[in-house]
Amino acid sequence: MGFPNEIGTDIDKLIPGLAKLAATIHDQGAKAILQIYHAGRMARPDLLPDGQPISASAVAPEREEAITPREMTEEEINETITAFGEATRRAIKAGWDGMEIHGANTYLIQQFFSPHSNRRTDQWRGSVQKRMNFLIGA
Repeated sequence: MGFPNEIGTDIDKLIPGLAKLAATIHDQGAKAILQIYHAGRMARPDLLPDGQPISASAVAPEREEAITPREMTEEEINETITAFGEATRRAIKAGWDGMEIHGANTYLIQQFFSPHSNRRTDQWRGSVQKRMNFLIGA
């Protein structure tokens, strides 16, 4: 979580609430588009169960009082890619018209893409193509 009181798409029990919100948007004549993201190292520690942000690498953001994130394991990377897909499935089931995957503003997708925050030595780091592996779910 990057902010308190965010809309969640991480568990199936949230589908009814997502459906209610999508229906409310539709009732006003608009399309319901949901933006999803993972805050990564930009997550607020006080909103995390263990207080420890995660990222592509253990590189702190360049901001005051920043916490150095823990580098994600290969298993966590694959689980997170799957979680983006599951969030999309839930939104579709709830009646949303579209999804936007937020990959900017120093959130997790950008953290994998940036050579500054991604200092890994595996398939998730290196050339532009390799740094895009997280975004394309390779």
